[in-house]
Amino acid sequence: MPKKRPHRKSRYGCDQCRKRRVKCDEKTPCCTNCSNRGEECCYSRQPSHQLDHASSDEFTSTTPLDIASDTRTNVDIPLAYNNASAPSMDPVTGPVEISDVVLMHQWCTRTCYGFTAAEAELFRDHVGREALRHDFLMEALLAITLLHMATEIDDTVAARPLVDAALQHQDKSVSGLRATLSHISPSNCDSIFACSVLVMVCSIVSPLLSCRCDDQPRNTAEAILLLADFIKGTASVVDQSRPWLEQGPLQTMVRGRCKHFFAATTKRFPAKELHYLKDTAFAFDDAKRQDYDDALQQLGRAFSGEQSTVKWVVIVGPEFIGELRRGDPVAITIFMHWGVLLHGMDGTWWTQFSGCRIVDDLSTSLRGHGEKWNKLAVWCREQVGLSV
Repeated sequence: MPKKRPHRKSRYGCDQCRKRRVKCDEKTPCCTNCSNRGEECCYSRQPSHQLDHASSDEFTSTTPLDIASDTRTNVDIPLAYNNASAPSMDPVTGPVEISDVVLMHQWCTRTCYGFTAAEAELFRDHVGREALRHDFLMEALLAITLLHMATEIDDTVAARPLVDAALQHQDKSVSGLRATLSHISPSNCDSIFACSVLVMVCSIVSPLLSCRCDDQPRNTAEAILLLADFIKGTASVVDQSRPWLEQGPLQTMVRGRCKHFFAATTKRFPAKELHYLKDTAFAFDDAKRQDYDDALQQLGRAFSGEQSTVKWVVIVGPEFIGELRRGDPVAITIFMHWGVLLHGMDGTWWTQFSGCRIVDDLSTSLRGHGEKWNKLAVWCREQVGLSV
């Protein structure tokens, strides 16, 4: 009797194929049937795992079964990572391999709270479920979780494997996100928007950490200025899918009602001292003084809570950004005060880490410029808990 041909049942077909009771090949973002019929393809169930990749070392985020299996991210947990939520370490063999299950646990219990307590449940549950359906979002989720773990390790050498793995996930996320942007639909707009937010945070944190042995963290100001490009990209996503996003769980973020990007601070903005430095440095350059006046005015509004802290790097003019890139001490001093604000944004791990690193690096670069500069640098270091 001839053997039956092997058959793989379609368990996670798209909604359209299931409704028509036809076999779905489960391709994403659009299955072959829907592509041929010119229909919108929507997966309400988790998309299937590609069996050809089942034995791969690379984690591919598809179904809950995949996450529960013994998959591994190619990174070891350093012994220096002594956080209570981390898995136990073998005192004899040293570092142990970190699983994607561990990363998901870290995401659900700690990293998701990097988006304020009010939004933690939203990111843990809704964004977590969306990540099971879309690989590019899962890659961003794993990247930001690894970076979170890396920021809690004082030993930069021990943290490098985590950062290196995070950058690999971040690159895959960005690549997948770009490929999906031309196919925004009601079924994937939440994932695209959430991914753009996670990538934005990764873009702030990752350049401030070193990875491979021959790497050094980038110039702090240069690294953070990449944030402006990601904010513009996120705004573009919102513009394209606003009607859909405003009807979904992420509506408070899209409508600007969340307060996450505003620093909760009672710190006095040292406007008088900063204007004095600016006027002294550019006594005979009215154009530059005006550029710096605009930057200080916008920063003062952020200190008072009238304006988003994060968006300040987008609002300031290109002339000021150019001076900052050239290392002008006045621009650096102003930017250092923005680091104080970033550190005070809701007390979340990524803003505290980034704000502290900005102030530490930039205040060090201002040494030797004089008493007025030193006084402002000391004030900024005190605000973020650094020794003076």
